[in-house]
Amino acid sequence: MLKLNFLSIAEIARALRAKKFQAQDLVSAHLKNIARLQPQLSAFTHIDEPAAIAQAQAADTALHTGAPLGPLHGVPITVKSSIDVATWPCPAGSQLRKNYFPAKDAPLVSRLKSAGAILLGNTNTPET
Repeated sequence: MLKLNFLSIAEIARALRAKKFQAQDLVSAHLKNIARLQPQLSAFTHIDEPAAIAQAQAADTALHTGAPLGPLHGVPITVKSSIDVATWPCPAGSQLRKNYFPAKDAPLVSRLKSAGAILLGNTNTPET
């Protein structure tokens, strides 16, 4: 069995297209790993499990129906908490921004989503 949490982006994309596993399996493995490590690491400021699972289901459906696929189709990713993701907290490592929730995605996030990436959550940005 492949260790799903340790594959590169290229390996994930190839394996999903070859139907070696499903995006739902991949997202589930990553979310379980996050749940296990988050209490010790506090690496995430926000984890959007329901949306990630829904995106994975949609990715699997698209793969099995022959829909056009982006280069990052089904690949789970995270973004730093300094990058706007609509409706997610975006503190950017600052208490001054702890209540900031952007209304729209940053261009980077829009491009990642268009490429088929699945956003799991945003990761901590330390205040300096």
